Amino acid sequence: MKKVEAYGLGFVTVRNSNHHGTCAYWGLQMAQRDMIAFVASNTPPFLAAPVSKQGGPRVG
Repeated sequence: MKKVEAYGLGFVTVRNSNHHGTCAYWGLQMAQRDMIAFVASNTPPFLAAPVSKQGGPRVG
């Protein structure tokens, strides 16, 4: 967040991670400071999406 404040942009990538929970913390910290955070993750196809049993895509 210090680099975002100083330069206007910060970007972090993680590869081969199996746990994404802490990213939500940092996304919320940035939102509380009126910054925009984009947090995303992917997984191999063996893991179902949390709403996959209800059918249809979910946004928001």
